[in-house]
Amino acid sequence: MHLLPIYMNVYGKQEDLDNAVDCGMMDCIECGACSYICPGRLHLTHSFKVGKQKVKEAAAKAAKAAKVKFRWGKSLKSAQKQAEETGLPIVLLFTGTSWCGYCIKLEKEILSKKEFKQGMDGVAIGVKFEFGSSDFSKSKEAKTYRITGVPAMVVVDAEGKELGRTGYIPGQTPVQYVEFFKKYAPKTAEAK
Repeated sequence: MHLLPIYMNVYGKQEDLDNAVDCGMMDCIECGACSYICPGRLHLTHSFKVGKQKVKEAAAKAAKAAKVKFRWGKSLKSAQKQAEETGLPIVLLFTGTSWCGYCIKLEKEILSKKEFKQGMDGVAIGVKFEFGSSDFSKSKEAKTYRITGVPAMVVVDAEGKELGRTGYIPGQTPVQYVEFFKKYAPKTAEAK
């Protein structure tokens, strides 16, 4: 057991839980020895206790997120609530599969494929906005996220803050889309 108290403290404060765990945070027995000898008189024991709690909470959220099966919902509010509970990002799909050629291609080549559906499990929460005509500019959500054309896929957090966006990209595979969305999935440390 090699504990690195200074790094545990730094990573804990930065909420870099993976590195904090790698430095031994979960192995710390909170004896107080490092606080006693710390020349900077830092309250390391308290910092570790808080950090360990954050790691446990992140692991619980990750376990909850891993159970989320990807599907396209219709309610942004419902998705935001689920995102708050799981830490998963939300993928907003703005589409018009009854009239838009690229929307139809995206649906056929990517979204309907097993690799995409299964790959997105535990990665994100989906919300689909289907427009019956090219006049999608009246939609509150389309205005909020400055949608000027469809198909558009916008990644947002639980508060609705935009994290990234994409659309139909000819030649992309379902797996490549999944990898794109995984960049926004939470990176959490598991208790070791």
